Amino acid sequence: MNVDGNQAIAEQYHVLSVPSLVVFKNGKAAEKVSGVYPKEKLAKYFEKKIAEVN
Repeated sequence: MNVDGNQAIAEQYHVLSVPSLVVFKNGKAAEKVSGVYPKEKLAKYFEKKIAEVN
């Protein structure tokens, strides 16, 4: 999402820098990751989060 055009939402989820990733669980923001990550590290992070749900 473009935080410049959606500043209220960015503030709601405490997005202070980009890129930022907000992970939602049961419709609520559960955690936030900010910064640039290598593709492999981000893939492992997503795999871990998906495994937590299954």
